[in-house]
Amino acid sequence: MRFIPFSDERAREWDAVVCGSNDAWLFHLSDWVHLESERATSVSFLVELNGAVVAVCPLYRSRRRYAGVFPITCLHTGTGRAGPAIAAHVDDQERPAMLDEIFGHIEALANAHKAERLEIRLPMLAPNTLPPRRESADTLARYGLSDGVKYGRTLHQTSPVDRIVRLDQPVDGLYDQMDKDCRNAVRKAIKNDVVAVQSTSRRDIEDYHRLHVATYRRTGATPLPLRHF
Repeated sequence: MRFIPFSDERAREWDAVVCGSNDAWLFHLSDWVHLESERATSVSFLVELNGAVVAVCPLYRSRRRYAGVFPITCLHTGTGRAGPAIAAHVDDQERPAMLDEIFGHIEALANAHKAERLEIRLPMLAPNTLPPRRESADTLARYGLSDGVKYGRTLHQTSPVDRIVRLDQPVDGLYDQMDKDCRNAVRKAIKNDVVAVQSTSRRDIEDYHRLHVATYRRTGATPLPLRHF
């Protein structure tokens, strides 16, 4: 098994794996790797076995501030969720051994880059991270992290932040699925005559970006560029 750094020359092979893999989502695509590379150093890699690409893994190195104070080096899967994506033709029985080698290589990269933190967040809407396959097929299931998955130097569980919501159900049904804070937010929006409209133009994205910049600056984070959206 060979680990090959991502390059534009291998982008077509990379995207072929992504488009067929049940582990992958938008944030695995080579175009997204280029977007992430504007803010971080890409250490993404392909996995080759017997001359064929069998997996890809978007991965980046950044300097961050731990607790907002202490600078650390972090290896991570970017602002989007990514993680290892195994090619569709790989048999399910071969996945565990392959993932062991992939995570071993990730650990080696973390050590080589002297990373104090290693963070892998999976795309919650990829087929293998959705029920019913989540508990057995996603790439972190072996660690018992099937409900919001984050792999770091210390394994721990987090709450999912992405959901698929069926809109072809009664409004009352949607409302009942919300937690207390969400229901209160909806009541407040109704009280203040907030109206939701479908975005139809680039100007709508620009309006959103202005809110994004104001929010990030208020919290001390670095805003993303408009082209990110």
